[in-house]
Amino acid sequence: MTPSHNPNIEFFKKTFKSLRNQTISFENIEWIIICHNCEYNYIKMIKNIVKDYENVQIFELNNKKRGPASPRNLGLSKANGKFISFLDDDDELVPKTFETCEKYFKLKNPDIISFNYKAIGLSKEGPNFKPVNFISDTDEEFFIIDKTNWQSEKFIFGSGLNITSKIYKNHDFIQKHNIKFDESLLFAEDVLFNLDAIHAASRITFLTRFEGYLYRMHEGSMIHTLQVNFPDLIHRANGFKKIFDRGLKYNFFMNQLIMDLIGFEAVMILNNKDLSYKQIRYISKIFKPYMKYISKINSSKVYPKNILIFLKILIKLIIEQPISSIIILKIIKLFKIDVSKILGNKQ
Repeated sequence: MTPSHNPNIEFFKKTFKSLRNQTISFENIEWIIICHNCEYNYIKMIKNIVKDYENVQIFELNNKKRGPASPRNLGLSKANGKFISFLDDDDELVPKTFETCEKYFKLKNPDIISFNYKAIGLSKEGPNFKPVNFISDTDEEFFIIDKTNWQSEKFIFGSGLNITSKIYKNHDFIQKHNIKFDESLLFAEDVLFNLDAIHAASRITFLTRFEGYLYRMHEGSMIHTLQVNFPDLIHRANGFKKIFDRGLKYNFFMNQLIMDLIGFEAVMILNNKDLSYKQIRYISKIFKPYMKYISKINSSKVYPKNILIFLKILIKLIIEQPISSIIILKIIKLFKIDVSKILGNKQ
């Protein structure tokens, strides 16, 4: 299922090619394309490209909602396949993704299969990174977590909570438990979706050696178009709070995720040089109850000691001492420092 939210016809063609190249053969794939608030010419080009394929359905969704939650929910309501996966309109799958996952669904009967991904693009503008996590830090071909051996730390900290490097049972799992995307979230809606999915799952299989998803990093990506104005900062902070509360309610390992999302918000705060002390203090109050979880995090391959110290100091200054934030903001404004680029290069 592919929601088109930042349309680029050349990227779409590459996505389409990656699906046609699947070794299970393209006609065995039900491809649902959701054109979310797209221009007429773009939709016309897409329809022309896929016009000869009966297994492709295109739906137009025009609403005032931002983010991919609403088009993904529409796609979920239209999906009839046994399994379901999510593919952004600018990303790709390797040829054996569906074949490999189908094999392990038959062998191990999980509700979710999770695998690694590889970032592509931005080779000149930024990092072309390979994620480091618990999944890739093992010699095993795969491992399984089920209700008798439940380790939320390995899932949440180990594989990440993105939806695009996972495949789910559809009718027997997603539809059965009525798992949907929260359309009130503009960012990290896939995180909340996966927390609900993990909670409902009886078994999850991790393919530790398989990179099945190619994530394209470019300036048009959602992450690069996020707003840092005060209303969006508040909206995002309240969305993160909802994510934290849901995960803690499920008794999941949340320390790393809490640090990652609060750290992201701290960088966004520093990218807005016009925030007042009162505004920063308003945001900091939302996050203060969760600071205790960050203090428990130790260094790891995911976050080496120097990066961890940097993030903890940054978060502490922004969230726990808003007055320090104003001083930092004045320094950033004076010297025209791009904090997000600094942090991006570090990561």
